[in-house]
Amino acid sequence: MAEVQDKVKNLADKYGRERESLMPILQGIVDERNYLSKECMVEIARELDLSAAEVYGTASFYSFLDTEERGEYVIRVCKSIIAEMKGKREIVRTLEDLLIIKVGETSPCK
Repeated sequence: MAEVQDKVKNLADKYGRERESLMPILQGIVDERNYLSKECMVEIARELDLSAAEVYGTASFYSFLDTEERGEYVIRVCKSIIAEMKGKREIVRTLEDLLIIKVGETSPCK
């Protein structure tokens, strides 16, 4: 817990403790830890005097701010209709074949 408090405090010292400092602090935690734990989000809320729900709502809105542990490498594929028209499914299948992985069934890439 002390490690999380120190990291959040250092980021708050760097970026400030205003509402607009939330995104750079969230990104700083993700850069170091690869995801935002509940413990981190509660500590950020405390440090910035925000509600935990506001911090979680912001973190969960952005796909690049993971709220669950992830692998070391993340491959993101655009979900737009234009990407679909330009061969997104073929790209995903190729990545699956090359990397010997399987995109989750709930993924919008399927």
